[in-house]
Amino acid sequence: MYDVLYLIFVFTLIVKHYINVTGIRWYNYYKYHFGIPVTNTCSNTAVWLTLTFTIERYIGVCHPMKGKALCTPQRAKYIILVVCTAAAVLTVPDFFAKRVETVVVVSPSGENVTTYVGRATELSKMASFSVGYSYMIQVLFTFMPLILLLAFNSLLIRAVMQANRQRHAMANMNVVRSERQERHSRDQHRITVMLITVVIVFLLCQSPQAIQNILLSYYSHKGLITPVKIRLFTITANVFNLFVIINASVNFILYSAFSTKFRRTFSRLFCRCLQRQRPSDVLFSEMATAVTSAPLNGHHTVDDSRVHLLHAARNRSQVTYNWAPRSGGPSVNRGSATNNMAPNSLASGYSARQRPGDYTSARQNGQSIVSSL
Repeated sequence: MYDVLYLIFVFTLIVKHYINVTGIRWYNYYKYHFGIPVTNTCSNTAVWLTLTFTIERYIGVCHPMKGKALCTPQRAKYIILVVCTAAAVLTVPDFFAKRVETVVVVSPSGENVTTYVGRATELSKMASFSVGYSYMIQVLFTFMPLILLLAFNSLLIRAVMQANRQRHAMANMNVVRSERQERHSRDQHRITVMLITVVIVFLLCQSPQAIQNILLSYYSHKGLITPVKIRLFTITANVFNLFVIINASVNFILYSAFSTKFRRTFSRLFCRCLQRQRPSDVLFSEMATAVTSAPLNGHHTVDDSRVHLLHAARNRSQVTYNWAPRSGGPSVNRGSATNNMAPNSLASGYSARQRPGDYTSARQNGQSIVSSL
């Protein structure tokens, strides 16, 4: 989300390169008092979130037992809230770094033209701000994240290589794993590879700007800035800013390419008007993802019959599914568009103590329901 916000605010700031906005008062107030500080806030928050996700993935991959206890959805929400709040608070001084002044200049035609320029405030002229705050921001949001990302990313790459070797060894030993275990392993491996790719792109795109920022702070503090260096820094800053914009733009592509869950969640949140899924479609999608059972005696299991049953009836929105896991099979009530299932029907299914005859009867009941639809 912060990558998208960063791109939006950057777009509002680069308008000055296409139209003359020096004489537009409200735009200059927006630029110096809101646009630039909010853009910096989004950029800093995105950096810390990338670092947070990398640490979480490292714990989950390299310390799976601790990961189950530490990496919970509730704790993840709390950490994300703390990270976003801390990044925003640390960037608050940027809102007071500039003030807008009215300047009257003479145009080439000899007319007086009113323009608006940003000047440094008294706060930003203080040594503690110009040096201390600048170095603090560079350390917290540039060099420390880059070093930590490089370290954790190296550990993740090593973990992925070890997992690949173990997978090949298990394949050579003909170790049998359930389909659910294999799918979970593939999903976790894909997520790890995705995050490694995101971090590598981040390091390549963010490092040049980080190096330039620290050099600019050093030259400014030592009084070594010359007109030639100013022009050089201006040119390289535009190029390195383009790298940062590319990094923010490509993250969405990487998430979409590697993660099926990300694509599904994104479509549910932002494409509801296009998708228009019915309750039966959503239920079928969840069951098809969650329910995976091996064949029993060469036949499909009851869980498979449920999936096939919903697949046959998914377009019938006027059907209510009432699963009775221990009562011999499902019942169908027409005239309603709701789907009601017993709480443990997906997890436990029919009783484990059922005899083969009970299973056959339940399966036949499922087939008769499909044919009646």
